[in-house]
Amino acid sequence: MNTAQRATRAPEGPPLGESVELQRERLRGKQYDRPMPLRIMLAGDDLQTSSSVAAANARALRALGHAVFEIDLQRHHRATRRWRDDPLLLAFDPNPLSAAFDEFRPHLLVVASGRVGLTEEVAGWLRERGVASVGLPASATQASMVADAWFGGFDRCLAPSSAVAAAWLERGANDTDVLPPSVDRAWVLHRVQPHRGSLPDLITFQDADPATPDVARATLDFAGRLEGLNVRVVGEAWPVPGAAAHSIDERVQLARGVDAHLALSGGTPSIARGVFESIAAGAVLFTDLGSAVEEFFVPGTEIVRIAGPEDLVARLAELRSRPNAFEELRTRAFASLVDHHLLEDRWLAILERMVSSDTWASADAFSDVLRSVIISGFYGARNRGDDLLLNAVVSALRAADPRLLPVVAGVDARAIEEDYGFQSFEREDLVAAERFAAEAAAIVLGPGGLWHDYSIADAGGIAGMFGGARVSPAHLAQLPLMVRAYGGTLHVIGMGVGPLRDQAARAAVRLVGSLADAVTLRDEESLAWLDGIRDAWSVEPRVAPDPVFALELPPSKPSEAPEEPYIVLNLRPWGDGSDVDRLRRGVLATAARLGLAVVTVPMEPIDVASMTSRDGDPDVKVSAMPVDASLAELVGVIEGARAVVSMRLHACLLAHRLTRPTIGLSYDRKVNAHFAQLGRESWLLPLTAKAGDVGSLLRAALVDGALSPSSTEAMRMIETTARNAMAEFANTLAKSAVRGVPAPAIGHQPERRWLHGPPIDVAQESRIDLTAAHVYSGSASHPGAVVHHVHEGHPSRCTFGFAARAPKAGDFVEWELCLPAAARSSRVEIVIRQTLREQAALRGYIHYSVRAGGEELFRQDIGAWRPENAVWVTLPGGIEPRNLSVRLLAERDCPDWNWGVASKITIARARELPWDGNDLSWGASSPLAASARSHRT
Repeated sequence: MNTAQRATRAPEGPPLGESVELQRERLRGKQYDRPMPLRIMLAGDDLQTSSSVAAANARALRALGHAVFEIDLQRHHRATRRWRDDPLLLAFDPNPLSAAFDEFRPHLLVVASGRVGLTEEVAGWLRERGVASVGLPASATQASMVADAWFGGFDRCLAPSSAVAAAWLERGANDTDVLPPSVDRAWVLHRVQPHRGSLPDLITFQDADPATPDVARATLDFAGRLEGLNVRVVGEAWPVPGAAAHSIDERVQLARGVDAHLALSGGTPSIARGVFESIAAGAVLFTDLGSAVEEFFVPGTEIVRIAGPEDLVARLAELRSRPNAFEELRTRAFASLVDHHLLEDRWLAILERMVSSDTWASADAFSDVLRSVIISGFYGARNRGDDLLLNAVVSALRAADPRLLPVVAGVDARAIEEDYGFQSFEREDLVAAERFAAEAAAIVLGPGGLWHDYSIADAGGIAGMFGGARVSPAHLAQLPLMVRAYGGTLHVIGMGVGPLRDQAARAAVRLVGSLADAVTLRDEESLAWLDGIRDAWSVEPRVAPDPVFALELPPSKPSEAPEEPYIVLNLRPWGDGSDVDRLRRGVLATAARLGLAVVTVPMEPIDVASMTSRDGDPDVKVSAMPVDASLAELVGVIEGARAVVSMRLHACLLAHRLTRPTIGLSYDRKVNAHFAQLGRESWLLPLTAKAGDVGSLLRAALVDGALSPSSTEAMRMIETTARNAMAEFANTLAKSAVRGVPAPAIGHQPERRWLHGPPIDVAQESRIDLTAAHVYSGSASHPGAVVHHVHEGHPSRCTFGFAARAPKAGDFVEWELCLPAAARSSRVEIVIRQTLREQAALRGYIHYSVRAGGEELFRQDIGAWRPENAVWVTLPGGIEPRNLSVRLLAERDCPDWNWGVASKITIARARELPWDGNDLSWGASSPLAASARSHRT
């Protein structure tokens, strides 16, 4: 057992005359001895926030060459559950993430939270899979309050100091090591502009603990007794205006702008992260922490030990009078940090000890350094066609180079990580997109995508590329531009094109194509749309078969298909639904006359409603395949069918590959092109066909609808061509993805944009920390009923929605922001974003309403207006409570269309400003909100 020992070393210093700035530049060129690369899963509470402990440790591990799969526990709410014997402790549950464990095959699980532990059952499950486990508290407060049960499941617990590590061993920890709550190299090297506002004389970076308000009061009392000094507190949970909600850029600006910092013990033996944050800024640290900090920094030569407020004032004045002594303190402390205590150095030593102790029995289990490849598309929406395309791309990449690590940019990161096991981010989140783009070797764009001009106006033209467009070719250009800017390669695969007449849309496509290393298109018509655009491209675009033709299909798996003969039916919503319903009834009537059962196969959750039985339907046995059935089960159902009638392209494609008689119902030219490829145009009907037409064609298919020899030969040739094209693409990508593993960096957080009206004095603006908002759920129809919801919090944005796929009437999820009491009126501004597309069939199910002081101001159907809604509300002064809320409400029982994903709402860009009026008023950019005004204006 490795007991943590207190560090001992002689005082060191930088080379004579080497300033903090020179040392920082020397660190920029430092090369770490790369250890044996590991695949590490890191679970934490706030991985999306660059300044969090979990995010810093993830960056440090990647800087050492390890592949890190980040599990954000705020995103994956199902990955934790209540501990059976301790109401304050959560148990990590790997079951919702089993696909990620299967795909990523980690060597190590790091849980960066002192409130999340491992049960004996989960610990055994991990060991059976060869996964070591490490527990790491996310703060000094967590370290001082961890429960005894937290220790038991981890192979090793990382303590913030030797004293805490020794105490943990006595309490039953299996093994311990010391990992101080330090900063990583990216934090030290983060480039920011100098702070432009007024600065205090002294600053302290530490969080208050809401559970111990007396400690916070004592700290503020200490600061108040520093006569003649202006002191500023920066951190969470302080009862001080402006203490929280600082971006990492602002924190670093403040830290580097003030050269004297303060760190107080607050009655806890643990060292706080603010100590390392202060020294990383190149400041002189004054502290009463005693042994907790002296384990890492030497008093008198690196830090200044203080006995109280008067002592601090005197020592600071004395050092100010001796500039050389002041400079020597800060340079020596900085040197100690960057030479010994960065997270990279600490992790390097910890992992070396774990490897040498035979934590992993076989070195053969270690892979070479993995290089990430971003795959961007409409993934995570449970569209089986897009998921098949994703599987085809991943299979080709793995065959070309097992070191390529897929990272998926999709529409629902949680669904992708839980259902498919790939690290993911939502491609509309440009901050997350840049972080992954900075480290990606390549990006694959296109499978299932379409370059068109339907929505280029909504995107704001080509300027939308730079203004956060979420639709059109302008949106599809954003991520490729980032990856190419950071040195990665671009590969456009299986892209559809057209219509493409708008000049702005053509300009966006021209730009993306000019950056690509390869471009393949799904059909000849797509190629024709690129005339006049592709002339200056460095690569010639070419047509290649759908990548799903190259996918190796799994052996069929027994399903719940009926024992009697049956046909497969797939339909999707289209238009007003009348054409689809007419053809559905025609298929059912024919099946009834022929004595056949029907199995409905949804390729996306929204397909279910189009195939649901209705009053007056023909008397025929209809069974429904679950939306979440596996590909093997889908293959089994199609293989066993007498015939297949389908609208969806990939249902037709699978049926043809499985040699089933197939009738296509065409709603898009891509379906026509598929049947033409196989010479089966006669088995295709338009949606305007009569019910009798589909019935007649179905009867013919049951007799002689099998693939002809020429169609079968065409199919085999297409499959071979598709496999060759995918292999060529993957090999080209693998050879071009030679970019070395870059040092992780921290992305910059942009200034908040104005919503409406003229610019105001920035000093009057108060940015609202959205982590202070409360999200809860319930039922207006059945009080007391449990309604599950999802919630992801971040200082600058908050996303919430239903967890259920099919909410019931009256179910609601409410986001509520309680603002402090204020004597004067203020104006609160927020932006409401949603992802559900505008479609008549989606209206009338769920709306959101905005309320102030408990009064509803307006409501808006989420299926009626997709663009972001900029909302402002004025709140009169002198009244309580000052509450603003947004409620998501199901108006009626919702069909199982995966509403949980589709209905999510994001609140962003929140700020509060002074207001001269004294009444409740509001405004919104959505015209539908304006038309739903209450009597107040």
